[in-house]
Amino acid sequence: MSMIRLVGSKKMNSFAVFLSVIKKLKKRSGVCVLLSKPYSAVEKKLTQAVDPKKVFFIDTANNLSQGDNVVSLPIEDLTGLSLAIDQAFQVLPRENPFLVFDAFSLFTLHNDPKTVAKFALFLIKTMRARSVETIIVRGSEGMNPELQSVLEQAADKVETVS
Repeated sequence: MSMIRLVGSKKMNSFAVFLSVIKKLKKRSGVCVLLSKPYSAVEKKLTQAVDPKKVFFIDTANNLSQGDNVVSLPIEDLTGLSLAIDQAFQVLPRENPFLVFDAFSLFTLHNDPKTVAKFALFLIKTMRARSVETIIVRGSEGMNPELQSVLEQAADKVETVS
């Protein structure tokens, strides 16, 4: 069964929370969606945290990132992001996959919060159907109250890390 988790911290920024989360997924395959920092700036930290042969990275922070397991998309393109996630899961091993977002609240800086909430619910429904563990990270920066409410209601577990 897939688990949908909303993970946050009152002390750590979202990227620090994201790194602590993906380190626990080291041996698994999945998709990491980068919203706060470009892949090129954090590549070393990411490849130390997970096996880069098992993880596909989607970089929405920089439209220039490229690589065998990296694709760049504009943060405004929620449809393109959904398609990229779908395509990544078609080629990744299907055993115990994960999907992690590093700073979900950043979507609302570039998209209408109601649209982001609908996107989140669509993704959650899709990932549940595929049995993909989905982890949505929020840091100390906070989140749009409406989006936070939607995510908390849809999540199976809301966690706070220190």
